Amino acid sequence: MTPTRDWIDRRRLKIDFKAWRTENRWTNSNFWFGFDNVHTGMVGTERC
Repeated sequence: MTPTRDWIDRRRLKIDFKAWRTENRWTNSNFWFGFDNVHTGMVGTERC
């Protein structure tokens, strides 16, 4: 996925983003996963 100017509908984003924030809608996501992340969360970094 190569980012381009038309990748995000910026016109809609500019119009709707404030409303989404006001309504506490989900607007961001961060992925943090993998063997080490899952298992250190369960048993701690030193034990893993």
